[in-house]
Amino acid sequence: MPKLTEATAAKLEPGKILRDDRFKGLLALGRKGDTTWAYQTDLRRNGRFIRTVRVTLGKQGRMT
Repeated sequence: MPKLTEATAAKLEPGKILRDDRFKGLLALGRKGDTTWAYQTDLRRNGRFIRTVRVTLGKQGRMT
């Protein structure tokens, strides 16, 4: 898995997801016109999987 940087995220094609190997859950989502940063994790209760939760952090260029 690659290290996520602004340069690698800017080259991301639409429909592709790039995950970071250093920070579990951090990912870059390739969208039609830009790249969006997000965090994803699994929601569990009493050790049982409930669902996957994804929170959008912001768009490439608006975040530093």
